[in-house]
Amino acid sequence: MQTTSSTFRSAVWPAVTCLLLAAAGASACNSVRYAVPAITSGSDEREQVISLPPLDLGGHTDHGSASQPAPLHVAFSESGWMHGFSVEAVDAHGDLVPLSVLHHIKVLMPHRRELFMPIALRLVGAGAETRSGRIPQSMGVPFAAGDSLIVTAMVHNPAAQAYHGVRIRVQLHYTPEPARSSPDAVYPFFLHVTAPDMPSDYDLPPGYSERSWEARPAAAGHIIALGGHLHRFGISLRFEDLTTGREIWRTTPDVDSLGNVLGVPRKVYRWTRGPRLHPDRAYRVTAAYFNPTADTIRSGGMGTLGGVFRPDAGWPALAAGDPIYIMDLEREIGGHHATPARPGDAPSPGHHH
Repeated sequence: MQTTSSTFRSAVWPAVTCLLLAAAGASACNSVRYAVPAITSGSDEREQVISLPPLDLGGHTDHGSASQPAPLHVAFSESGWMHGFSVEAVDAHGDLVPLSVLHHIKVLMPHRRELFMPIALRLVGAGAETRSGRIPQSMGVPFAAGDSLIVTAMVHNPAAQAYHGVRIRVQLHYTPEPARSSPDAVYPFFLHVTAPDMPSDYDLPPGYSERSWEARPAAAGHIIALGGHLHRFGISLRFEDLTTGREIWRTTPDVDSLGNVLGVPRKVYRWTRGPRLHPDRAYRVTAAYFNPTADTIRSGGMGTLGGVFRPDAGWPALAAGDPIYIMDLEREIGGHHATPARPGDAPSPGHHH
């Protein structure tokens, strides 16, 4: 049964996520659930800022030893369409901090599923090399007042300089309802090269190696944009239609002389309809690496395809009782070792554009 009513969103999801957030270290449900404040303006587009709790980051601190921000549970206070996001890091004085301190940030919509997997939809997924994303105002990810969001992040500090009171902030760019004209409904999607019930990273053997995963989409429609994520020594990411044998997309990352990935080029289908996906076809994403060392790099590999998808009809229903859904949500918000979120860490108003 499809459960997308406003009553379900505003009553049931907070109860479910509060239990999981409590297991993640939050002291009480009411300390982590905030309503994202709406801002009245004559401008069509608005920006809302969600700020994670502050942390101190010592120099040369990896994500395993750094304190991690507690997950936040927030909710939209008005309906609308999201058109993009941007991410930044600031210190206790409000000065910008290099975004290299961000390992990743995710914004989940727990009441919607992913295109290829029965898990919570990733509204935003970003790292140091993916600072922002944008689609035209003629398209948008629809949301309703009361829709829940779960925000999680992981930080580290590869630099020698220490930082005090670091906050990771994500800005959501949207137009409220009613708009002058309703945008076409689109949705983000992603696909790892590992199974949904496995960690997204994996050990990287010496020399050339590939890792792949296959899946079927839950809806028919067209891809609007494609991008990806690779770790150090990644050399390519490709997406294939296994039914037809056609390669849909392939990209090669921008890297430095040490093999560090500086960015992954994106593909946006601006003037033509993008590749069509069919629920009765299998698709495969593959990450290729070349590890020039003689050693296996523990948890060194990762490959993620991400994109924007326009379905032919409505979005597929979520099965909240699916064991994979529950496992994924527990993993996303249950592995944080952080101090409880405080009322002062609530989302803050953004600016108008």
